[in-house]
This record gives sequence, structure tokens and C-alpha cells, in this order.
Amino acid sequence: MIIPEDTPQSPKGQSQRPHDPSVAPPPAYSGPQQSYQAGTSSTLPLYHVVPPSDPVLHTEPAGKRFFKAFVVAVLIWALFAALTGSMAEAGRYAGRPWQEHKDAATAWPSHRDGKVLLCMKGPWVWQQERDAYSVTLELNRTADALYMFTRGISTSGNVIIVQDQRRNELDTVHVDIVAKHMTPSWLHIFAVCALERREGEQGIGIFTPTRWTTNGRLPRFEFEVTIRLPRLSGDNHPLPIKSLETALPNFTHDIADLLGSVNFEKLSLHASDARIFSRSVNATQGLFKTSNAPIKGHYESHGNLTLQTSNEDVAVTVSMFNHDREVATVTQLETSNGQIKSAVNLFSASDSGKGGSFIVGGTTSNAGLALDVPILSADSQLALSAKTSNALAQVRVPDTYEGVFDLKTSNELANVHCERGDDPTGRGRGSVFWESGTERHRKGGVHWKDKAYHSIPTFAADGSIFLRTSNALAALYI
Repeated sequence: MIIPEDTPQSPKGQSQRPHDPSVAPPPAYSGPQQSYQAGTSSTLPLYHVVPPSDPVLHTEPAGKRFFKAFVVAVLIWALFAALTGSMAEAGRYAGRPWQEHKDAATAWPSHRDGKVLLCMKGPWVWQQERDAYSVTLELNRTADALYMFTRGISTSGNVIIVQDQRRNELDTVHVDIVAKHMTPSWLHIFAVCALERREGEQGIGIFTPTRWTTNGRLPRFEFEVTIRLPRLSGDNHPLPIKSLETALPNFTHDIADLLGSVNFEKLSLHASDARIFSRSVNATQGLFKTSNAPIKGHYESHGNLTLQTSNEDVAVTVSMFNHDREVATVTQLETSNGQIKSAVNLFSASDSGKGGSFIVGGTTSNAGLALDVPILSADSQLALSAKTSNALAQVRVPDTYEGVFDLKTSNELANVHCERGDDPTGRGRGSVFWESGTERHRKGGVHWKDKAYHSIPTFAADGSIFLRTSNALAALYI
């Protein structure tokens, strides 16, 4: 059976009965065939077949496509890294508050520090001014020793020793402590304590953590400490201080003009990596020690004085007073890889202003040494030793010096310049001078005598000058 193309198909799933010849076919369709054909163009839509053409491809340059892909890859990588990093940091910082508490607990005195009189830790004890916090503590001026120290990491600052104008509370020393560039949260990390290490010895300790094991950055604790001494009503007697000691690494020390108004029986200032400077100070026993920083200013002592640093200069003016010829007054200037440029004046404290016994030492290395003695009391005894290496070594002493000398160097000259005038005591004595040796090693002596000597004298009880260097000039002006 042939089915025309336009004959509609049976619905899906509809079964067709088989042809039965006994059944008459349906009557033919009586509608006009012509109208069907004519109506095709008016009732059905017209379709115009467009022949296919070549496709138009809009593509980007390869470089631009690579750049976009690279940016997308970087963004994906950054997102992944941030996600995994945040998870790692969350795990790492999970125990941080407790660990910080344990580290901050190390900022506290130990039993070796003696008796704790007072400790301050936290923001409620400080007075705030902008980003600085301050507090004032008091010490007994008449104590056998006043001291101050720090313990812990990440500390630095400045110490100022002054005399204020108050004329009351003469037995009280005020200590102002300013914590600079600080936030309230960090005030829990350090402590300031008043201590008594032994009976009659009062001090102040600044304690920061001795360890910091958390990942949070520990700030640099910077303090400014001002030690304010009272002022006596009368100007004839200086204020006596038995002992003042500091052990403050990374703290500079500045001493105001205290000469004539304060007298320290013992003054011991210890720093490191920070300078020490004094406008003028008097101490019977003075020790000033630092490293990698200079020591400058004016210092006076009636006993022993030591100025010691390293890798920097010692540039000071010193006045030493001797009360007993049997006990020498000692001055020691020490550094390394830094210059000594100092003047040491030596006075007798006797009523006559004559006599006295003095020991002066100057030691450095790889740097110049210029040690002058502008003033030396008459009829005194001086033992001076100066030593450096690879640089000029020069010593000057006045006409009042009497004694021997010994100069030595290598690969250069040892020169003695004797330019003596009249007898400094006014007794009309003549000057005796002699020297001998090689161009690199000179020995000799100088003396005042009632008459000139033409032979070499012996100086059994006189002074001595010992000067050494290497690869540079050694010069003595006498």
C-alpha cells in the first residue's frame, strides 16, 4: 500500500486494523482540489532557503588569552592559599593567649632581687599623656645604696640624673618613669617594682618578658627615667649620696651639672650600646662603663675613676684630687677601636696645694691616643701608662712633671720634645733632661734640681711615663 507524503500518520501507539475487502471504502472527498492548491500560498508561511555560508570566527590574540588565563590561575591560587593559610594560622594562634600570659609572667622579680616593696603592672597605675604613660616612685636618699636595673628583652631608653629645685623632702629621691610609644594592652606585659635587695639598699627594677615564644611581635619597650635629687638650702655643702648604681643595657645616661651641689661616695653607671655623658659630676669612687658607644663630658673624683667602653671614643676632661701621697689617686681610660682624646688634671687636696700621688692609664687599639695632663701639682708623683696600636700615641705633661720616660714603637719614630721653662714653683731651680736609645725606642728623664747636673741623675722616687704603639709615631711632650 502506498501512503502519500501528506497523509497524516497514525498516533503513536495506535494499532491499524488489516484491510477487509468486504468493507466498502468511504465516500470520496467532495471538496474542490483546486482551492486547496490555491490556498497553499495564502495560508501557509513562506520559507526562503538561504544557502549556507562560511562561519565567521571572532577570536582574541593568543597573548591576550594567555594573560587572562594566567590572571585567573593566580586568583585561584591566591584564594586557595588564603583559605589554607587562614586555617593554619587559626590552628597556630589557638593557644596564643595562654602562651602570651605565660611569657608575660616572666616579667616579674625573682627571689634573688630581694624583698619586693611594690610592683605595678597594668594600665590602672599609670598616668596617660598621649601615647606615653608615666609613674613616680620614691627612694630614701640616706639609704646605703640606691640602684636601678632592667631585666628582660626588648628594652631601651634614657636615664637622666638631675637635681630639682625643691628644698623640701630632702631625704627623698624621686624617680620618674615614662613608658613611651605605648598602648594600654602592652602595659600588662612589663612590671615596675620597688625593691630592697639588702637591708638599707633600695632600688627600682623594670621587668620585661625574658622570653617571647608566641608569634605576635613584641614591641620595643622604650623608657625615659629621670632621677631627681633634692637640693640643700645652703650652697656651702653638697648633697651627700652614699651610692648610686645603674645596670641598664641600651639606656643612654645623661648627668646634669651636679659639680659642687651633689657628692657621690660611689657612682657606678653601667650601660651597653648607648652613650654616657656628664656635664659635670663628682664621685669619690666612679665607674662608668658601656660598649659600642662613646663616653664624653667632665668627671671629677677624689679616689678612683674608671671610664670604659669599646668600639668608640673616650673624649673626656677629668679632674682628680689626691689627699694622701701614700695612697695614689687612680684614673683609667679604656676602649678599643676607638680614640682616646682626653685631658686629665691632677690636683693635690693638701692645704699647700703641693704633693700628691697619681696613677693614670690610657689603653686602646687600632685608634689614636692623645692623653694630656694640663695640670699636675708640684712635688707630686705621677705614674702614667698609655698604649695603642697602628695609630699615633701622644702624651703631654706640664713642667711640674719629674721622672723618667720610656717610648717605643715599630716602623716609625719615637720622639721626645722637651721645652721646659722656668721653675714652676718659683724657687729658681734648673731643669735636668737626658735621653738615649734608638730612633724607635727612647728612654730618659727630667728633673728639677737646685743646680744643673752634667751627669745622668737617678730618680728613685720620681714619676714614670710609659708609652707604646706600633706602626705609627710615638711622641712625648715634656
